[in-house]
This record gives sequence, structure tokens and C-alpha cells, in this order.
Amino acid sequence: MNTMQLDVQAVSVIPETSHIVNIPMPVLAFQPDNAKSPGESLTTVMQYRGISKAALARETGRPVAVINAILDGVAQITTQFAMQLEVLTDVPAQFWLEADKRFRRLQARTRVAPERKPTFTAHTNHAPRCIRITLEEL
Repeated sequence: MNTMQLDVQAVSVIPETSHIVNIPMPVLAFQPDNAKSPGESLTTVMQYRGISKAALARETGRPVAVINAILDGVAQITTQFAMQLEVLTDVPAQFWLEADKRFRRLQARTRVAPERKPTFTAHTNHAPRCIRITLEEL
């Protein structure tokens, strides 16, 4: 019988002179053409936690008009506000900051190149060129 079995003891005994080999793998990068406003996510969290706009304004020391602007995606989420949100919603400040950054970057990108379509880019060491595929081609 010619079957392969994995011997755990044999795997755990690796000579000290062995080296880890990095095998190049293709990398796919996806650039979506739609990013949710962090205000939409905040609205969902507020509903789940039962936090009203007035309560959020009171707890963060901001006028309700500023809260509305953040929820509408008009005003940017600052580091201080993200840290306050972390305390009030149990959602990490980093989430709010990254969501806002991603949203603002997409807004800027669509203003510069509105006809741009999202693409996947594959980079491999085996191919001499980069391959770009639009979502419609998949």
C-alpha cells in the first residue's frame, strides 16, 4: 500500500540549519467603487445601542448639526470624535478613522476619474506583466 501519512514527531523535529523558503504568490488588490459613509455605519450602531442624535451630541460635546453632518457623510470624523465613539459604542476608534479615510479617498477618486471602474490586479513572479481585469470581465 502506497499511502502518505503525516508523522507529527517527524514534523516537529526540524534541523536548526533549515531555512524558511518564501514562495511568491499572486497578489490580488481590489479597489471597490463604493464605500459606505462612516455615518451610515454610525447610524446602524446608534440604532442597535439605542443612542439618539441628541444623546450623542450631549455625550461628545458637539452640536446636533455637527452630528447630522457626520451622519450624512459631510463632516469628517476626527481622532477625538472617534475615540469618544469608541467609549460610547464599543467600536474601536481605528474602525471609524479607517472608514472615514476610505470614504474620503473614494470621494476624491470619483471626482478625479468618475468613469473609472474597479479592477483586480494580479502580480506574479511567473508572469512578465501585470494583468488587469474589470469586474464586468469576470
